[in-house]
Formats: sequence, structure tokens, C-alpha cells
Amino acid sequence: MLTTGVDNFTGGTGNDSFTADNTGATSQFTAADTLAGGAGTDSLTIYGTNTVTVANMSGIENVTVDSMGAGTTWDFSTISGITSLTNSRAVGASTVTVGNGVGVTLSKNALSSGLQTVNFGSTDTSATLTLNTVDTSGGGNLTETGAAVTTLNIKTTGGASSVGTLTTGATTTTLNVSGDQNLTIAGTAGGLAGAAYKIDATNLTGKLSVVTADATAAGSATAPSVTVIGGSGNDTIDVRASTASDYTSVSAGSGDDTVKVTNAQITGDATDALTGGAGTDTLVIDFTATGTQATDLSGTVTGFERISVLSAGGAMTATLAMAANKLGISDIAWDGNAADTLVVTGLAAASTIRVNNSAVAVSAQIGTDTTADTVTFNLDGTTVTTLTATNYETVNLVSTKDSSGNTNALTTGTLSSATTVNLSGAGAMTGGAITMASGATFSAANYTGDLTATTFGASVKSYVGGSGKDQITLVAGDLKQGNSFDGGAGTADTLTVQATQDQDAGILALSGFETVSITAEAGNADIFKADFRNVTGLTTLNIIDGGDNDSFVLNRLSSDTALTFGAGTTGTVTTTINSGTSQKIGFSGNHTIGSVVLDSGTTTLTVTSSNGNTTADEAGGVFTSLSGTSLATINLDGLDRTDLGTVGTTVTKIDASSSKGGLTVTASATATTIIGSQAADTITGGGAADTIQGGKGDDILSGGNGADSYVFEATAALNGSDTITIVVADDILNFKNFMSGGSVDQNGGAGTAIVAYAAANNNDVNITNKVAIFDTNGAVLNAAGLVAEIQGAGNAFAITSGGKAIVITGDASAPANAANIFFVDDTLDGVSGTISATDVVVVGVTSGNFDVDTLITSNFAFA
Repeated sequence: MLTTGVDNFTGGTGNDSFTADNTGATSQFTAADTLAGGAGTDSLTIYGTNTVTVANMSGIENVTVDSMGAGTTWDFSTISGITSLTNSRAVGASTVTVGNGVGVTLSKNALSSGLQTVNFGSTDTSATLTLNTVDTSGGGNLTETGAAVTTLNIKTTGGASSVGTLTTGATTTTLNVSGDQNLTIAGTAGGLAGAAYKIDATNLTGKLSVVTADATAAGSATAPSVTVIGGSGNDTIDVRASTASDYTSVSAGSGDDTVKVTNAQITGDATDALTGGAGTDTLVIDFTATGTQATDLSGTVTGFERISVLSAGGAMTATLAMAANKLGISDIAWDGNAADTLVVTGLAAASTIRVNNSAVAVSAQIGTDTTADTVTFNLDGTTVTTLTATNYETVNLVSTKDSSGNTNALTTGTLSSATTVNLSGAGAMTGGAITMASGATFSAANYTGDLTATTFGASVKSYVGGSGKDQITLVAGDLKQGNSFDGGAGTADTLTVQATQDQDAGILALSGFETVSITAEAGNADIFKADFRNVTGLTTLNIIDGGDNDSFVLNRLSSDTALTFGAGTTGTVTTTINSGTSQKIGFSGNHTIGSVVLDSGTTTLTVTSSNGNTTADEAGGVFTSLSGTSLATINLDGLDRTDLGTVGTTVTKIDASSSKGGLTVTASATATTIIGSQAADTITGGGAADTIQGGKGDDILSGGNGADSYVFEATAALNGSDTITIVVADDILNFKNFMSGGSVDQNGGAGTAIVAYAAANNNDVNITNKVAIFDTNGAVLNAAGLVAEIQGAGNAFAITSGGKAIVITGDASAPANAANIFFVDDTLDGVSGTISATDVVVVGVTSGNFDVDTLITSNFAFA
């Protein structure tokens, strides 16, 4: 280890190592030191960013300068005995200079800007530069100088290197690259941009990526201006900077190589020799303007298996005339600008177009048309406005996501000759409008992504979906007997179609679609008919009127299929079920059905009204007429209102307790049990003894003719304040849920008569678990007034602590007001033994003026 003083060290016969630390304020390696290596292979390592004059040294073969600072230099050109110099971990722009015959290594240097310069000996004609994990691509560059160097040998080792622009000395015309690590050269300058130069990576097993400069002379067929020879790795060679008329020679070597040229360079080509070599090689053709590549390239471009097309943007069109250019390549990739168009003509019978970037249009046309031609489009996270395949009977679409997760979208797919279209892959795709040959087959059986917003422009004989979501729209009338549609394994598949005028679709072959929407033909009052006996997996059948009061006859529906309606009006819907005894009808908006006729097998109907938002009790479905010869039970659910109209005489039960939207219904002459919704209902009984339970909400309840029962809920909050039409002669107020086992306080009434209490009564009669009548004598008694008749002493009533009672208030003679029904519950305010206004709640009001003392004991029930 050297010191900060003056050192004088001489090595022995072994391999000696000298170390100097120049990181401190005072350097250890200075011009005052004398170092002699001796007989062995000796080394000197200098640490630090400081630069000093080189010491008096000799006999040291290997020198390493570590962590050179920005703008620092080391000049060892006058020191004898050095065979190699390593510049390691430089932190900025740096320069090293060596004498003749000295090789230089750059190791683990990473520069985001600045220049690394290597000056070789003045008489060296060949120099060696080793790169070990060097990265100056972020804005830094590498310069080699040597007054006589004609050949620069770059060796790669340790790890991949990237050097930005490589500028060589003016005399350097050959660059040999070897080693086992990847090397990226973003540009060349100096001698590697002179009259003629050569880059030879024959001995490189890593990957070479190089962008060459334009030579200053055109060269000749025997002496090209630019020559590049690849190695055995997957090389990328970009010679687009060369003038179109220059002679350029590229031999990519083995490996899967990429060679980049401009369309102008190879148009009319007689000056280039481009060879892909072994492996799967790609020729990249860059169109800088609208153009066609129709030159016969069979003599100048060989050994390539793929073509990639680039474009400059500006709404240009790049055309590959494959029959004319005779490249014989059937694998074409579009990597151009999204504003541009790719046209490929003269393709082979089984060709592949890889759409890696978005495009205005991509078009493929067969060269020799036969009856069984195939083309494959690989869509890789792109949007294509128009995709066209001309004279291809089979079109394969492969949909994949790109590395950023982008999916695919078509606006228009013109596949007019295709009788078979196969979709595969896992990337989601918006299909747009796809037109195939009439009667074609579309199969996504091997597709795992989502196919959405896809409309077919011609009749489809057969459709098979994949395991993702399928959303397809057929041409008018295409859902019919003879065609088959299978949604596949997805669980949210949707098929949409419009019927033709008065279409009888016959027996449908439909499976795997959870939702089917059928719209009647517009412009006429149509009848659409279909038989669903062979339909499986259909959970929702959405019926949409064409705007002319259309009718639908839907035979042999599954009992698991819900029939739904959107907004608007529909004429008549007639259904039969395939098996079972239940059917489902749903409304997705404010919709009126003129008539629904259910078949004789249906005993239970479930109706759902929900328009899709989260707001409850909005306008929903309306039935003008609902009938079925065996229909007995109607169940309602959903968020929005349902108007059942007047139900048929077979209906004996209507249950809307699961619905958050109000119920409107009128019962028939058959005794019916009706349970209201969780909102405000309008329930009207028929001519028989109906049982009406309004449920939650302020309901309007009218039993109609017959001895009707009104069933109240367990609490005032669950009951609401209902308006009730009571016929004293035979109607019953049933309080079993609020006060099971209760009784009527007749207040001395004889037989079934009930005598009303009045304000003059002050005996504090305990009415716990009883119904009592109170005469308001022409006044209206509110909750506070009733509290005054219960709380404290010397009043009409008393209630046991924590107890319940029901008080009906109103006029006992010459009624001038409606009667009120109060629930009294001493537990509501949380204070037992004290009745407050919180404990007293109106749960019912008669629909008109009412004489309360006409009520008798048989008007009440508690079980």
C-alpha cells in the first residue's frame, strides 16, 4: 500500500500488487513516487477521483484506475511495461491514454451523460477494447482515438454493454466484435462513418444491436460502403442511415436476427446484398412516405422469414406487393404508426399478419386464389379501424394483450369471402362490425378472452363462443331454426337480434347465452314467434317492442328464464313453459305490456322491476292484462314499482314483500291473499274475502266487496301509515303481528257492541294488550293528544309499564273526520312506564269520515 509520502518500492520475482488510495485530500500515488514491478506479472490499482501526474514507474504490466471522477484523465502513454489498462466504475466523463500495444478495458462504467475516451498508441494499427457491463446509453458516448488504428477489436465480457454513439478515429474502418455478452451501439461516427467501413461480429456469441452511419462514398458491388456481419446471437442491424444508392452489405449470421432498411433503399435495388442467414430472421422495411414495395428482391434480399413494416405517420399507406417483390415471405408484421395503413397483396395461401401496433387499416389479399385459402391476423393490443381479408375462405384472428396490458379493438372487419372465422387467444377484443360470407361459421371455442360489442354484417350459420364473455349482435332475422348459437363457457354472454316482419323463428338452437335480447321489426305491428324447447343456459330473455305495439309468442320457455322488458310499450306476450310450473318476468324500465298470457302449466309467476340504478321505488313495469289458466301465485321483487293491473280469477296469492318498489294491484272475484311491498302500495281487493297485508310504506288499501282482512305489521315502522277503506259489516282489522292474543275493550258494550271512551272518562282504565275506541267528538286527536289521555292520573287510559295497546280515535256519531288507528308501545322511547309522543304512532287512517262506534268485536282479530 502506498503512502501519502514519497514512496520507492521495488517488487520481487513474484506477481506483485501495488495499491494507492487517492480518495483523500492527499493522494498516495504522486509523481514523486518510484515503483518498479520486478520480474513477475505485476499490478497497480489506483482508487479515487483525483488525477495526478503519473509516477516514475516501470515493470508493472496491469494498471487499474477505479472510480475516476468527472472530467479526470490518466495518461500512461510514456510508461514502459504496461500491457493492459482498466478503467473501472468511472462516475463521469473520463479519458485514459495508453502507449503502443496496450489493451484497454472499461468495466462497470455507467454514464448518463458525458464522454468516455480511450486514446491508443500512436503507431498501433490494431487496438483492443474490452467492455464489461458498460452503460453510456443514457446520454453518454464512447470515443476511440489512435493515429494509426485501422482495426478496433471490441470484446464483451462479464455483462451486457451499451455505449451510445461509438466514435472511432478517422483511420479506423474495421470494427471486430467478439465475446459472449450482448453489445448495443446506438450509432457510429468517425472512421465508422467514412468512405467505407466494416463491422464484423462473426466471433460474438452475445447479441449485437448496432445502428450504422451513412458512409461518405457510395461504394461498389465488390467494395460496399457499409458492410455488417452478424454473429451467432439474435442480432439487430440498422442500416437505414445509408443513402438509397449506396452499396450496403449485411450478412446477419445465425440466430434470429433483425435487419432494418428503408423502403427507398431497396426499391429498384441493385446495390444491396442483405442476407438473413440461419434462424428466423426479420427484414424491417421503414416507409417514410406512402409507397409500394414491388421491386424484384429475389437476387438481393435472401434468407429472411419475416417482414416488419414501419411507417412515419401522416396518414400514409405502406404497400407490400408480395407477388412482385418475390421475397416468398408469408409472415408479415405491422409495427407502424397508428395513423397509417398497411396493404399486403399477392400473399401466399397460408399467411400471417401480425398487427403489433394500431392502424387505420390493415388489408391482406391472396396472390393465387383457390377455394381453401387461409390468413391469420395476430392482434397484439391494438386498435384497427378497418381489417380486410380478400379472397380468403378461412380467417384466423388471434387476440393477445401487449406487454402494457392493452387489448384489441376493431371498428370494421371486412372478411367477405370467409366461410370460417376462428378466434383464439386470451386478450379481450371489441369486435366491431364483422362481415363474413353469408352462412359463415364463427368459432371462438379456443378463445379465453372477452369478445364484446361485436356485430355481424351477414347471416351467421353457426357461432361458438369461448370461456370469456361474448357480446354479439346478429343481422335481422338471423336467430332462427337452422342456425346455431353457443355462448361457450362464459357466464355473462349476450346475444342481440332484431326480428324481421312477422317472423316465425321456429325451433331455436341456442345454448350458453345467459341473456338474449329480441327487438321486433320496426314499422309494422308484428308478431314474433319462437320455440325455446332446445334452449339451455338462458337466464334472461329481453323483449323489446319495435315501436308499433308488437306481439310475441314465446313457446316452451325454461322456468329458469326470466322474461324482461325495457322502457316503452309492448302489445301481447304469450308464453308456454317447457317444463316446471314457474315463469319469470322482469322490467328494466317504465314499460307497459298490453297483455301477458301464460300457458296452463304456469302456476307461479315472479315479477322483477329494476331499472339498473340504485334508486328504489321508481316507475317500473305495468301490466294492462295478466292471465293464465293455472296461475295461482305472483311474487314480486326488485327496486322499482310494479302495476299488476287486475289479476285473473285463478290468482290466490300475491307476495311483494321482497320488493322495494310499490305494488299496484286489483284482485279478482276470487279470494286473494295480498302482501304489500317495502314501499307505498295501492291494493284493491275484489268481490271475495281478501286478506291484505300492506307491509312497509304508507299504503292505500281497499278490500272491495267481501269480508276482507287487513293484517297489520309487528311495528309501526314496518307498517307505515295506511289509508284503509273499511266496511264495518264484514271487514276485519287483524293485529296478530303487533299484539298476538289481544282483546277488545268493549267499555260495557252489550254483546258485540263497543262503547267509545271519551275525554270525560277519567278512570285510568288499563288497556294493555287491548283495542280501545276513543270518541274525539268532532275534533282530530293527534299523538300528543292521545298521550294526554294515557300518561299520568285522572285520564281515560293507563298502560302497564312496557306494555302495548291499540287506540282507534274518531267521531262516535255524525262523523265529520276520518278515524285514526294508533299503535301505542311503551318501549319505543326507551323509557318504560312513561308514555311519550314517540310511543304513539298512527298506523292507519280510514279513507273517509268514519263512525267509530259502529265497529264491533268481530271487526278485530289477534291470531
